[in-house]
Amino acid sequence: MTDTQTNQDDAKRRADELRQADEQRREDDRKQTEERRAASHEADEKRRAEEFQSLEKRREAAHKFVEAKRKEDDRRAALSPPERLAEDEKRARMTPEEKRADDESKGLVQPDLRDGEQINLLAGQSQFPIFTEVGHTAEFILSEANGQLSRDNAYLADPVTVVVGQPLKFSAAATASLPATYVPAAVGADCDALAIYAGTSNPTNGLRIAIIARNAEVNGKLINWGSIIAAEQALGVTHLATHGIIVR
Repeated sequence: MTDTQTNQDDAKRRADELRQADEQRREDDRKQTEERRAASHEADEKRRAEEFQSLEKRREAAHKFVEAKRKEDDRRAALSPPERLAEDEKRARMTPEEKRADDESKGLVQPDLRDGEQINLLAGQSQFPIFTEVGHTAEFILSEANGQLSRDNAYLADPVTVVVGQPLKFSAAATASLPATYVPAAVGADCDALAIYAGTSNPTNGLRIAIIARNAEVNGKLINWGSIIAAEQALGVTHLATHGIIVR
């Protein structure tokens, strides 16, 4: 074997050793990365589980506090004014330690909360007031005749307040100065028309609105029956149909 051949073999062997060392290093790096990733995932899972358990404990404590406060409010509401006054005077004489012990006996010690947490949210109660959206102008109308055939103007004498979709009763024919007069329907047989607009009268001009008086289809779920009872509502649907107002 010549020196040249020996040198080539040595170079090839060193190259193989370097290649194997590089592959081994990359494999070791890959394993270490996988191990770190697995450890990080396990730590995240453990942290999330601990946070969930902590949240559940705080939520349970908040529920208990809200329920205890409700019971205490109900109990005090059932007391006579002299009894409530006597309780207030007794509590006013207590030391801070006695007040704390009294609250603990009734479950009225507020649970520890994190920054930004609120008892009503943890207990599943909205912190915002509930608003009920009123009917929108003409939203109960499904279809009507061409042009203005289905609609009329109506006058209602003061004092009166009308909501969208409220049944109205025909009261008097139109005059030179006033459209036809209507009043709020009280029973099913009164249902001659439906208010398209809502409004409140004023002493000078009463209330003037547009109404559905004939030949239309309307959404029955959006009719505002007010104080008209269910049995009369069925009669109202039938009476509206005599004017061509079909309730769907």
